[in-house]
Amino acid sequence: FNYIDTLFAGNLPVSIGVRILYLSAQEGRTYFPDIGYFIYTPYVRFGPSTTIDFYAVGKIGSAILHFGISNITDAHAMLTPVYPVLDRTYHFGVNWEFWD
Repeated sequence: FNYIDTLFAGNLPVSIGVRILYLSAQEGRTYFPDIGYFIYTPYVRFGPSTTIDFYAVGKIGSAILHFGISNITDAHAMLTPVYPVLDRTYHFGVNWEFWD
């Protein structure tokens, strides 16, 4: 979902949005380094889980400001049996061209 508008009498264009990631229940594969293969392991089950991210982007002059919160609900989700989704994280950034 994304909302685009301008604030302060058209001087601040902004884009505000929400991303939702749903992971269904899964039975993962486990890597066995001795043989070099991923093997289906039915005893490793995880999910379902949902994560929600928020982001905002605004432009002030020639500078573009970014702000985001990933995994707002701090859900404990797994992408694979050994790769969990990050806990709640905050992101901030500025892109600014100094020379044309």
